[in-house]
Amino acid sequence: MKCSYCSTELPTGALFCGECGRAVKTTVAPPPRPIVARPLTTPAPPPSLGAAVDETRCDQCGSAMLREDIFCPECGFVSQAVSKAFASGGDPRDTAVVTAIPVGVPTVTEVEEMPELEPEWEPEPEAELEPEPEPAPEPELELEPEPAPEPEPVLEHEPVPAPAEPSTAFEDVEATRIVALGVTGERFVLQFSTGESYTVFGSGLVGRNPRPEPGEYFDQLLAVVDPTRSVSKTHLEYGQESGVFWVRDRFSGNGTVLREPEALPRRLQADRRYRVIRGSRIDIGEQFFIVS
Repeated sequence: MKCSYCSTELPTGALFCGECGRAVKTTVAPPPRPIVARPLTTPAPPPSLGAAVDETRCDQCGSAMLREDIFCPECGFVSQAVSKAFASGGDPRDTAVVTAIPVGVPTVTEVEEMPELEPEWEPEPEAELEPEPEPAPEPELELEPEPAPEPEPVLEHEPVPAPAEPSTAFEDVEATRIVALGVTGERFVLQFSTGESYTVFGSGLVGRNPRPEPGEYFDQLLAVVDPTRSVSKTHLEYGQESGVFWVRDRFSGNGTVLREPEALPRRLQADRRYRVIRGSRIDIGEQFFIVS
């Protein structure tokens, strides 16, 4: 046995060539067909596909095969009976048998059409709405002309009386009399560390540039010269009640401290009155004053 490509000797039954690696082509000779003596008479037609035959023989290799087989199980040859059945126009095996329609049954075209049913009642036509009558135009009212304003009567100018001549019987030659301002209460002296000294009465404000709020009225405004600006512009308020001097902090930045004789210093709460006795010292920022 030789390779058909490189002619290398190969062992019997080899599938691939050891030199070139190609598959070995083996030619299987079909078995010889048996010679069947046929009679001189006209052969009978082969049975149809639907005949009841259980077995048959392959026309190529003579192997036994069932009637329902299409290919030979040995050589794969197509059954001649099946080929002839298909060639003669036989029904294919996968064709479904349809029951024939009996003669006399009316077709769809022969069925009489159903007459259309007339409606039992017809809708009454809607009544047409009569147009509403247009309202009659209102008569125009004639406006009476307004009466012209009567002219105001012209008044004659009354003569202006002549000024009376000053009486020479009494002449005011005396000087103006000075009256008291109505300020009542005790007087207190405030001696500041900056050198100022003020005699106060009634009520007042103390600060670098004291200004009352709208609606407030005070008797005095005491300005303190403070180059360090530790004193607020409106630092505190003072006054007296029944001859007793009092002070009240006006929400100042550095606050107010009261130092009474032989007593511990205390810091004043804002917007609250504190009574002060004579000889006390009041610290405002880095400055102070003594009440005497």
